[in-house]
Amino acid sequence: MKKAASATNIIGIVFLLVGVIVILVSVFISISDAKFREGAESTMAVITDIEVDRYRRNGETHTDHDVYVEYEVDGKTYETLLNYYDSSMFVGQEIEVFYHPEAPGDVRAESFFAPVFLVLFGLVFGIIGGAFVVGNARKIAKHKQLLETGERVTGTITNIDVVTTIEINGCHPYKAVVEVDDYMTGEKYLYSSAQVMDDIYYLVGSSVDVYVDRNDKSKYYVDLDSAVNSDYPAEKVHDYR
Repeated sequence: MKKAASATNIIGIVFLLVGVIVILVSVFISISDAKFREGAESTMAVITDIEVDRYRRNGETHTDHDVYVEYEVDGKTYETLLNYYDSSMFVGQEIEVFYHPEAPGDVRAESFFAPVFLVLFGLVFGIIGGAFVVGNARKIAKHKQLLETGERVTGTITNIDVVTTIEINGCHPYKAVVEVDDYMTGEKYLYSSAQVMDDIYYLVGSSVDVYVDRNDKSKYYVDLDSAVNSDYPAEKVHDYR
């Protein structure tokens, strides 16, 4: 669609971007940890405290954990905040930490699981997003073929449905319900447009072009742009008074 943003395409792009960003973050963390480990020494530390911070954002409850460890280097005791947390940690647990001799107060734990989890998380989002994008591209190709070879019929937008199962930035997509009457046979056909994010309630009652496969009327494309383009037609008045 040209003027109405496709909901499925937006979802696909968002998922794909999230997946790519998460994978890049995991790669950055892995590279940073690898550089830190160069020339670093290890020692055993004891988890002395795990602070839990719960807060609400966008109507959802989130939880952060701050893990504090105590360890000894060259006879001196240090207590500091660790760089990560996982659900298996508990107060009193001994874990291996890494530090540089010139800065023993800065330690990191073995956080192999975190980058792996992020990569898997990113791949899942990327695959889902890619599936949406590829699927949308195929639909666009089919729509283009119908525009070129399909039979164009005129329908009327009788209603606008809100797709409540999908939500993007707090908004639900819309789709137009179209009725096409075949006056030759007396038959009626009902079609629906692709999901769009634009509010298209104002199109109810408007005429719209529907391109139907000549051999299979169940394959069709509702060209909402034809209705959008006719939203403000040039005024033509023929006054014969």
